[in-house]
Amino acid sequence: PTASYEIGHYDHENKVLVADKQEAVWAKFSSDYLYNSIPCKIREYQNFRRRLPSSEISGFKRNETWSTCPTNCSIDDIRRRMPQGALQAMVTVQQCYCPYDDDNTQTCDSDLSTNMKPPNRKRSYTEMMQIANSLSVIGTNARLQSSGPTFFGQEHQQTTEMKLGDVLDANCTESLCIAQETILSVSSGDKTGITCHTDGTLPANTPPTTLSSLAPGLILPSHLLPHKRITLKEVNLWFAPQLSNTNYHYDANDNLLMMLHGTKTVEMSPPGTIQANGIHSDRANHPALLSSTSDDNHNNRTEWNRIKVRDTQRALNSSTMVVSISAGEALFIPEGWWHRVESSSQCLAVNVWFDHLSTGASYSCHHGSHTLPHAIRELSRRYFQEQFLGEVERLMKLAAGDVWTTTHSDRSVKKVLECVTVQPENDTFSLNLERAEQIIHQECQFILRPTSHCGLHNKLSKLVRVFNTGLVFFDIMQKTHRLVVLKLFQQCFEDIRKLCCLDIHRETTVFSMLVKRLSPICCLILTRVWEMEENDPLGSDAVSHLDFITNCGPHANSARQHLEAGVDTMKETICKQLIVNDLILGK
Repeated sequence: PTASYEIGHYDHENKVLVADKQEAVWAKFSSDYLYNSIPCKIREYQNFRRRLPSSEISGFKRNETWSTCPTNCSIDDIRRRMPQGALQAMVTVQQCYCPYDDDNTQTCDSDLSTNMKPPNRKRSYTEMMQIANSLSVIGTNARLQSSGPTFFGQEHQQTTEMKLGDVLDANCTESLCIAQETILSVSSGDKTGITCHTDGTLPANTPPTTLSSLAPGLILPSHLLPHKRITLKEVNLWFAPQLSNTNYHYDANDNLLMMLHGTKTVEMSPPGTIQANGIHSDRANHPALLSSTSDDNHNNRTEWNRIKVRDTQRALNSSTMVVSISAGEALFIPEGWWHRVESSSQCLAVNVWFDHLSTGASYSCHHGSHTLPHAIRELSRRYFQEQFLGEVERLMKLAAGDVWTTTHSDRSVKKVLECVTVQPENDTFSLNLERAEQIIHQECQFILRPTSHCGLHNKLSKLVRVFNTGLVFFDIMQKTHRLVVLKLFQQCFEDIRKLCCLDIHRETTVFSMLVKRLSPICCLILTRVWEMEENDPLGSDAVSHLDFITNCGPHANSARQHLEAGVDTMKETICKQLIVNDLILGK
C-alpha cells in the first residue's frame, strides 16, 4: 500500500562503536524517530553500545552470552548457552482456543425482563479471524503465515505452565507461544527504571523474576536506551515454536523489539487509524471491531459489519507500513501505534518497554499531531482509573438514596430496609451488618420455601429485589461487609438446592437465572468484592469468583457475560460522567 509514513532504516557504518559516538547516536535516534513518534528499523542493533576492552561482560565470556549468538545460529545453539536455572524455570505458555461455542441453550429465564440493555454478542473466534485477516494489508502471496493461529488476548486463549527448556526444544510442534515473559521489571511507581550500562549489560541486583537469570547474558543497544534520558520499565522474552500471529493492538509505552532468531513481519499504523475499545475497557488497546458486533436483534448486522470493516480497511490502506526484522535487527514501535505481528516458526525475540520525558500531551501538541489521539486516550484513561473508586462510591450512595426514598410494597424489601439507618448530618447510610445478614438470609429462605404457592418466576423476582436492594447499602471497603455479601449468595445457592431437591441441572439453571437478573450496579459491587478479596495480602476464605460462576453449571458462561456486561455498563456510565460531562462539556 501507499504509506503516509515511510519506515526509517537506522544503520551504523561502524562495526565497533566507541564511547564518544553515544551522544551522536542518541541525538539522531531521538530527534528523527523517538520524539516524532515515527517507527524505525535498526540493523545490527547490538553494535549500538560501547565495546569493553575486556573479554568479560558482567561475568559472562562474550562467546558464551546467549543473546549474542551469530545470526545464523539455531535455537538449540541459543538454548545451550542459556543458564540451567532459566531452562528449568516454569513459564506461562499461551495456546489459542475457541470459546463462546457456549450455552446458547434456551432456558426457562428466556422471557425474564432485565433492567439492563442486553449485552452485545461477543464475536466467535472464527468471526474474529475473518475480520482480522481482512484488516491485514499484506497481500495473500506475500503473507508470511499460511495457517498459524492468531492470538487475540485472554478471552481467546488458555494458559498453562511449562519449563522454558521444553518450549525451546527443537522438537516442540505445539501451536503455542511464550508472550511477554518477564526477565526484568520495575514497579509502576518506580521513576528510576532499570539501568542499561554503556556496554549494554543489565544490573544483577534487580528484583527476581521467573527468568531473571537470563538478564546477565542479555546485551541491549545502550546508545538507544541511555539511562539518564529514558525510563526502562520492562524486559521481556517472546518465543513461538510454530507459525503464529498477534492481532492489532497498541502499547502504552515505547517498544524496542529485538530479534534473536527467526523473522517477524509487523504491520504498523499511527494512533487513531483504528477505533479502539473504550478507555474503561480491560481491552482498551484492542480494536472495538473485534470485541463485539451490533445487537443480536439488529436486522442488518451483516451490513453493519461490512461498513465497519470497509472504513477500517480504508484507513489502514492509506497509512500502514510493513516491515520485517530478522536475527540481529530491531524495530522501534512508538507508544500508541497500532501493530499486528506475524512470527515465523522458531521465532525468538526480546523487547523492552520504556518511557521518555517528552511523551506528555503538551509535547504532542507541538510535535507530531498524529500522536494526539493516543495522548488524549492515555491521559483520559489514567484520569478515569484515578477517579473510578470515588465515583463508584458516589453512585452506590445515589442508588441507596433512591431505594431509601422509594415506597416499597414488597415485604422482604421492607424487612431489609429495617437494617438501615440514615445519618442526616451527612446524608449517609449505616447498615447494621449482623442484622442485615440475618434478615436477608431469612427472607431468601422464606421466598424459596417449598410450601410457597408462588411460581418460580415470582420467587426469582422477589429474590432479585432483595439483592438489588440490599447490596447498595454494604460498605465494600470493609472486609467484614465483603465477606457477608459473598456468604449471602452462597447461602442463597444452598437454599435453591433444597428447593430443587438436589436436581443439579435445575439448581444451576435457577441460580444462573438469579445472577442474570442482577442490576448493573450489583454486578459491579460483586466484581469489586471479588477483586478486593483476591488482592487481600492476608488471604481470604470467601467464595471465589470461580466458585460462584461454577454454581451456574452449564450456564456459567452466559452468567459471566452478564456480570461483565453489567460492569461494563457501569464503567461506561462513569467514564461519560468523568470525561465527557465533567472535563469536556462541563455538565
